Amino acid sequence: MTIDRLQRREFLAALAAGTAVAALPGTSLADSYKPRRIDVHHHVPPPAYIEWTNGGNATYRSPLDVGAMDLSERMAEMDKYHVETAIVSSPDLNGRLPGDFAGVVRSCNEWMAKLAHDHPARFGSFGMMPLPNVDLTLAEITYVFDTLHDDGVRFAPSYNGKYLGDVDFDPVLAELNRRKAVAFVHPTQPACCGQMFPDTVAAVEEFPFDTMRTITSLLFSGQFTKYPDIKWIFSHGGGTLPMLAGRISNGFKTNAKLKARVPKGPIYELQKIYVDTASAFFPWSWAGVNALSGPDHILFGTDDPYVKIVEVDKGLSERHLSPKLRAKVDRLNALPLFPRLQKASSKA
Repeated sequence: MTIDRLQRREFLAALAAGTAVAALPGTSLADSYKPRRIDVHHHVPPPAYIEWTNGGNATYRSPLDVGAMDLSERMAEMDKYHVETAIVSSPDLNGRLPGDFAGVVRSCNEWMAKLAHDHPARFGSFGMMPLPNVDLTLAEITYVFDTLHDDGVRFAPSYNGKYLGDVDFDPVLAELNRRKAVAFVHPTQPACCGQMFPDTVAAVEEFPFDTMRTITSLLFSGQFTKYPDIKWIFSHGGGTLPMLAGRISNGFKTNAKLKARVPKGPIYELQKIYVDTASAFFPWSWAGVNALSGPDHILFGTDDPYVKIVEVDKGLSERHLSPKLRAKVDRLNALPLFPRLQKASSKA
């Protein structure tokens, strides 16, 4: 993906400012660089979600859930680490057990949309989807885009044991493709695997594996090719995908059915998707993420409040990214995905 004129102007302005200050004694580009970050992986707890969990309903509730959000404190933390805009999403309600939770999904989406409406430069919103019910999900897609004007939708990797590439979800993908929508995917407790080891939580290992499973389900089924206009964002650097991409690609060599579903090859499809920096800023994971997805398809994402913004900021600083790559990751790669933010940048 090439940098358009607006992105290039933003990048050159940041680079010029940094270079000028770096020429002064005791300063550096790192000291002077002031990003306008777009955080695509930022959690908030809508009141309806809190009520749902407090009522003992089935969820993938994290042991790190922190209750209601203090908006002023959250925005102050964003300001401290130069997060200009956070695209928020709610923790998942129920990705495994069938239940009547469409009303709670609607309430969560309306609350997040109001947050973005009240603070349009600071917040955006990914609408939660009431899968596995396809009909209700299609209705919610219409509502979040046409009424709430959300920036995208948010999915879990699987529902009732079916991953996003499952044929049952084909109507949902067809509608998202028609809208050229952004679809953010965040892992939850998978149906296949629970807490496999004592004294730990499933999120440590199974979250990244389940992200990889749903990516490969979309790849193996041919849905990436069939619906090329969906702009996918997968959290945590794509989970275990960078480590397994080569092995997955090799699986197509001797399988004629699979090869026919990805005419341009599996790696081509995998490099089209976007991934975020949440839990991907460690030196070992960053090497794989950068090799597979960089430089144009890595987005700044924190996982706040479960992982604090300061941790991501520190981790990325320790990777010593070039000024060009840093500008892309912090903001420029995200701008084409969110037209309203790109319009705002042109007025800035």
